Amino acid sequence: MATDQRRSMPTASFAVQPADWFNFDPVGCTWATDINNAYDIAHALNVKCVIWRVPHSGQPMRWITVTEDHFQTAS
Repeated sequence: MATDQRRSMPTASFAVQPADWFNFDPVGCTWATDINNAYDIAHALNVKCVIWRVPHSGQPMRWITVTEDHFQTAS
């Protein structure tokens, strides 16, 4: 009996940049391999950062704000 093995394909990428950069900058940001890598990058920058979710089709959106002590979802 054959089984259907589908791989999950990512539908978005993540990018990190300082929170005081209000608009998304695809050239100036740091691209992450996944959300966990994005958190690591944000903490390593030692400044308040925004992790952006960048869909492969559509507009980038502020996903989460990361500070040294905590994180806050974008609203």
